[in-house]
Amino acid sequence: MIYILIERGDEFRAVTPIVQQPLFLNLPELDAVALERDGGYFGWVLRLVQQRKSRAGEFQELVERVGLIWKRCRPRNVSGGAICFTMWGR
Repeated sequence: MIYILIERGDEFRAVTPIVQQPLFLNLPELDAVALERDGGYFGWVLRLVQQRKSRAGEFQELVERVGLIWKRCRPRNVSGGAICFTMWGR
């Protein structure tokens, strides 16, 4: 149960998804280019987390790049959800 891994997890037990075997990522070891190219929105979020301790200027550039990429993405409604079909690159 994943709530065991969350600080004060008992308080969130009712709203925490049941995950029998969580997947842990070694984020510093993940390839940045692959995260950006293949990871979709989640890949870009992981990229930001991966670089959160980089120099302020470098991180700010990445944040701005991610913002521009997300703005360029044109969502298309599919069954009530929004999915971005726009391909993005560096």
